[in-house]
Amino acid sequence: MEQPVRELNEEGTGHFREYLRALAEGSRQNPPRAILFDDRFSTSLPQGAMVEDKVFASRLEAMRYLVPALAPLGNVLEERFEGVWSWLALFYFDQICPGKEGKRTPGKEYYYIPDTGYLNRHRHLLAAPYKTFKRHGEGAVLLLDSPLHLENPFQFHIASRPSFISNPAVLEAATRLYYDAKHRHPKPGAQLPEKAGGLIRFVDVVEQLELTYDLYSLDGEKVLSLLPREFQAWRR
Repeated sequence: MEQPVRELNEEGTGHFREYLRALAEGSRQNPPRAILFDDRFSTSLPQGAMVEDKVFASRLEAMRYLVPALAPLGNVLEERFEGVWSWLALFYFDQICPGKEGKRTPGKEYYYIPDTGYLNRHRHLLAAPYKTFKRHGEGAVLLLDSPLHLENPFQFHIASRPSFISNPAVLEAATRLYYDAKHRHPKPGAQLPEKAGGLIRFVDVVEQLELTYDLYSLDGEKVLSLLPREFQAWRR
């Protein structure tokens, strides 16, 4: 059943934060879902958007649903960034922090409550892939092909660099190198730091190319042509 999207207020965000800290200390409490629609902890939004607690097979599938579902909110998603995305994280908590034998391991707080600072703003488990899909659509398949609760390494390394995530040519080049379109999955080992011509090396080389070339004026094929020979094996 669809529910109206709301935002956690200061008290609600604090309550959610306390719950996350309790989980990190070994608590097996259930998520405090009651605060989602309790006026003491959350507030309605001026524009209406509805979401359903659907089960998603991947980040990509989730964003195919959430981007149009949240479209009515418009600029509210940025104006009330922390409150809305914290609410959504709690609403989908079973998927972004699944339990195993009753125990959940939440990891960093910024996965659930957005950090508005430069270093970790792109690491929220819902807001980050939402922005990526909204910008690049299906072209972001490499960055979004992972379970909803896992931080995709391609998303992390590319979205954390504004000049990468804003450049379709860089994303296209990375996708053509590391995504297996036939099997619809990233190529095995591409994200490992020891792999010649892998993702980490790609990041280093493209950062060097940015010093010499206007990569925004190129397409993906041209970016690939500028890469050293070690990347040829990933193109096959």
